[in-house]
Amino acid sequence: MIADAAGVFNYTITGNDTVEVKSMAAKGKTKKAVKISASIKANGKTYKVTGIAANAFKGNKKMTSVLIGGNVKKIGRSAFENCKNLTKVTVNGSKLQTISKNAFKGDKKLKNISLNKGFLQVMALIVAIQVLLTFVGGRVLRTTPLNAHEWGVVVLFGASIIVVDLLRKFISSR
Repeated sequence: MIADAAGVFNYTITGNDTVEVKSMAAKGKTKKAVKISASIKANGKTYKVTGIAANAFKGNKKMTSVLIGGNVKKIGRSAFENCKNLTKVTVNGSKLQTISKNAFKGDKKLKNISLNKGFLQVMALIVAIQVLLTFVGGRVLRTTPLNAHEWGVVVLFGASIIVVDLLRKFISSR
């Protein structure tokens, strides 16, 4: 088990460069607004935070909001169970694949879990810029505009990634 530099969380190393939040350290237990970073530095190394362990925050009565970093893929069983004052959970990113059984059981004040709208807006801006560069790039970027048929093929292949990813998530959850 390792701790973050701020002394808020304890982590379990799960891979060569990955960790999951195991529990809150004494300093973290006093926080109302909790932020789980996308990565941490510990022992001179950078780790991606890819999970929240089972029972990690269970019964925390101080916590009112949680911001979950963009690398988190899994929220463990009963991770936030009986956090009586938890009202808001925001996920930064789209890597979250699994919310385990009873992860938010007993959190009566929690009404929904939301994706960070700012993150989604940035993603939309990136797509818009890519489309603009495709149409306007011209001689500077050595591109040629796509016709309607070519755009259709690009969108079809792009959309197929969503179907494949949903199938992957369904299969891995079994």
